Amino acid sequence: MGEQYEYQRFNLDPNTGLGAWSRVRKKGVQHYLQPLGDEGWEVVWIGGHTWAVGQGIPGSCATWVEARKRCDGAQIPNSWEYTGINVWGMPNPDWDHHIASRGWKRVQEAWFDYYFQEWFVYKRPDKWRGTDDGDILGQLEIAGAQLSNTSVSLSWQPGGWQSAIHDTVKQILQIKWELSEQAGNDVGTHAALQHWLAKTRQ
Repeated sequence: MGEQYEYQRFNLDPNTGLGAWSRVRKKGVQHYLQPLGDEGWEVVWIGGHTWAVGQGIPGSCATWVEARKRCDGAQIPNSWEYTGINVWGMPNPDWDHHIASRGWKRVQEAWFDYYFQEWFVYKRPDKWRGTDDGDILGQLEIAGAQLSNTSVSLSWQPGGWQSAIHDTVKQILQIKWELSEQAGNDVGTHAALQHWLAKTRQ
């Protein structure tokens, strides 16, 4: 007998205590979905509503998710980890290969999609919990970079230096591949990012 699942739809209560902007980004994904993941629910579909604002630019926002849980007695995996990632401007196929190397798989459809914001839910099984999440832009912010919708700026660079998000991420991923090849193993996001940051300070 093959794998057996039970399926359930979970509505997303907008009254979370989170700000509207946080709700549709990484913090919102983790707020809504991580409790489900901790109980073994694997999100398989994102549902929501669409609208058009401004000059008719379409947008969408998640209002419910469909998830499944093993009901055949199997306990593998025991839980799921969730995160939210804005994929706008990411250099593909390099980005997809990178995020897959961290154990993530994207859930369809978009969590939040409007203009320069293309947020998707990513999931990975519990064996990856607590490891490198591959979030290059998040780690750049922690390191002191300033992010706009389309670019990265560094306060220690003179003359209002900026670089497109696409170009910055592509450079960091290239460094990751090169360092990993030299080391004979995947060095991870942090090492590649620190190497790139060091080059910007030279």
